Amino acid sequence: MCTDCEARRKLARDAWVKGKIGEAAGHVTKGAAEMVGLKPKTGGQELARKPERAKATANKE
Repeated sequence: MCTDCEARRKLARDAWVKGKIGEAAGHVTKGAAEMVGLKPKTGGQELARKPERAKATANKE
């Protein structure tokens, strides 16, 4: 499995475990579009940005 596909799978699984069904469905849909070539693969980039988003929301509280 390529690194982008693995990252997309991790994002979807983490969202599912946290109970964010809509977010998980979005990652699954994006992953399917990436697999068939409708969209460029960006899973690795999104996974790399995920900690930044978590820190930004933590600072707002």
